[in-house]
Amino acid sequence: MTRQIYLLLLALSLIPLSVAAWQDMRTRHVSNWITIPLFLLAWPLAWWLHGLDGLGVTGVTFLATYAAMPFGFGAADGKLAVFLAALGGLPAVLLALVMVLLVFLLARLSPGLGQRLAIVHEEEDGRHVAGVMGFFVADLVFLLAEVLS
Repeated sequence: MTRQIYLLLLALSLIPLSVAAWQDMRTRHVSNWITIPLFLLAWPLAWWLHGLDGLGVTGVTFLATYAAMPFGFGAADGKLAVFLAALGGLPAVLLALVMVLLVFLLARLSPGLGQRLAIVHEEEDGRHVAGVMGFFVADLVFLLAEVLS
């Protein structure tokens, strides 16, 4: 696979991730029509881009996100994390984790700013932070780093 195809895949992945981030910020929900195709595409993509190592990273990401669900990690978060793992391997997963944590930190340190940016919603059961924005930002940063390297 050529570098141009890989960069194109990274750029195209911004489309569904931006829709998912917008939807999460606006409605506190990300539709399965966005996340399930990405999740299903992740497995052959991991194999094609990174071989057995890619499948391993993708599988570990799946198990880790599944284990994190009782702690507030949503199903959409897990499916998108698996997709990013397939696309960019371990560096993309770690970058996504950092970006999601930064979104959560911003929301905790400045709830007013978080509400103005639509990443924090007051709910009956507490606050919801739109962490999917972190996946979009991670993909964007990863793409820029690949282009500049």
